[in-house]
Amino acid sequence: MTDINGIAEQNREMIRKVYTLANAGELEVIAPFYAEDYRLTQSPGHPVPGSWVGKDARDATELVFKTCGTNRVTVHEIVADGPHRVIGIVDAHGTTPDGKEWTMPVSEHFWIEDGKIVDIRPYYWDPAELRRVVGLS
Repeated sequence: MTDINGIAEQNREMIRKVYTLANAGELEVIAPFYAEDYRLTQSPGHPVPGSWVGKDARDATELVFKTCGTNRVTVHEIVADGPHRVIGIVDAHGTTPDGKEWTMPVSEHFWIEDGKIVDIRPYYWDPAELRRVVGLS
């Protein structure tokens, strides 16, 4: 019998580690947490909209951070439900091109299979404001 609560807790702790490592700038150390063909999807209103798989998803993540000036996240809660779903409730923090700091609530939805992240879908509270903040509207 599968221990769904145990798997959910393992997944929650994995995402907590990913956030901790990302905040420390340890992006190379995060790579093993992701499936080779994981997918990243940003909403159409995001400054870097689209959907990417594998290496393209890793490259898109770097582009998102660079475009938005994102430099860290504050984790408020990590919710795990069942053996696959994990949601990170965070504030993203960054700096605009003219040096002003910004903060925005984000809900990041992760899908995990066999201990690897296979899908990430971040939902920014206000994508139009994020576009304005980074100078795209």
